Amino acid sequence: MFQVVALQAGDSPIAASGWNRDDIVENSASPPYSSAALPFDVPNNYGFYQAGLSGGTRGLPAGGSFTSLVDGTTVFQFQPYTANNVLQLSASTSSFGTLTLTTPRAYSSLSILAAAANSGASQGNLVIHFADSSVSPTLQFNNSDWFFQPNPAIMGFGRLDLGSTTPEDDGNSFPELYQTTLNLASLGLAGKSIVSIDFTDLSSDPREATGIFALSGTPVPEPGVVALFAGAVSILGVLRRKK
Repeated sequence: MFQVVALQAGDSPIAASGWNRDDIVENSASPPYSSAALPFDVPNNYGFYQAGLSGGTRGLPAGGSFTSLVDGTTVFQFQPYTANNVLQLSASTSSFGTLTLTTPRAYSSLSILAAAANSGASQGNLVIHFADSSVSPTLQFNNSDWFFQPNPAIMGFGRLDLGSTTPEDDGNSFPELYQTTLNLASLGLAGKSIVSIDFTDLSSDPREATGIFALSGTPVPEPGVVALFAGAVSILGVLRRKK
């Protein structure tokens, strides 16, 4: 007897451009760290650092990827630690920014990794642009403060005062980054290729900053793949009837 099993996987990393700021100190850097990255928490001069930095006990994943704590299946990939690796928005600079997909494609699910500094529980807005020039309704993403908020996708990676020589260990629970997953299929948005995504930080506080760190998604299968799968199922059905 033949059996066809459908595997349910989480969202996987999506390559994009539009990252406008380097907030993560790579582990090969040496003080002064202000020459290696810019602060995420601007008023307090705090940024992120890569695991393996001298004197650090924590840090963001050395290889850049991790599986989300939210669902245990979504994989996020940080941008290279030696280049612009965050889309940072704020009322004091620009509250609006765009990430453009390297390869436009239709997705049934879209996940965003984000957080804010000097905030609280909060949301930002996003709008998806499609290849046929249409746009999605305004949707929301979680950009809550990187401390003391529930359900993080990743946590306990420490932070770095860019004026200091030693990374800070904030324990197993902080800082935090948050996952937002949009079910594009249920929203009726899965049939069109995504070209870009506009993000808006809604805070008017000049001390606040929002960062978008990564995108992940589940691609809609190409028509040829669907046809091939359907054909395989049909053949298996014929073979089963002949037994």
